[in-house]
Amino acid sequence: MIRREQFGNFLDTMDHYTDMRRLGAASLDLCMVAEGTLDGYSERGLHEHDWAAGALIAEEAGAQVQRPDLPAPTALRGPDQDEREYADNYEQIRSTTIIGAAARA
Repeated sequence: MIRREQFGNFLDTMDHYTDMRRLGAASLDLCMVAEGTLDGYSERGLHEHDWAAGALIAEEAGAQVQRPDLPAPTALRGPDQDEREYADNYEQIRSTTIIGAAARA
């Protein structure tokens, strides 16, 4: 479902771009923004470990990076909360986060 929504959003903005590339790994896509091969990158619903290293590399290369504002995992778990409820809370937050990067002109 997330990919269908992402593709719909992409089609709305495609008039401003000539092409789309997707390697299948957020870290590699962000590194390609860092080196200037890609003009930008955006994706929703990733885990932090999917994008953290690539985002750092892109930032260090001078790209503008919009990181999601995720709470610490321990902040999501109450003292009486079971593991399943914790996982559901985390998944709900993670599925709505967006990571984005744009190369600086």
